[in-house]
Amino acid sequence: KMVVVRQGNSAENLTFALSNFDNNLWDYINKLTCSVSTIKENELAQQVTFCPNPTQETIIIKSDVQLKSASITNSVGQQFEVKLINNKIDISQMQKGLYFLTITSLTNTSLVKKVVIN
Repeated sequence: KMVVVRQGNSAENLTFALSNFDNNLWDYINKLTCSVSTIKENELAQQVTFCPNPTQETIIIKSDVQLKSASITNSVGQQFEVKLINNKIDISQMQKGLYFLTITSLTNTSLVKKVVIN
């Protein structure tokens, strides 16, 4: 959780860490303990798929779990509520473009996927 910005002339072929600031900075950096973080794959991603993609009129969702809702967001963050009826979404009135489909299960787990509307 630290950002360091170094500004100034290039050291070129000179020895690095010529100032106390550089020495202190490297001392702090060397003392940092870094942990590896991982993102566990969303279990919903293994249970839900959709097609076709790209699409023109309807998104069909195939799911092993019951779904609660769906929404679509465009590339500038504008969200569109859509009706999820029998795991189908009518997108025939939407403009062409790249969107993000958010699917939410009854257990409030959400999955976000890119979808292209032609």
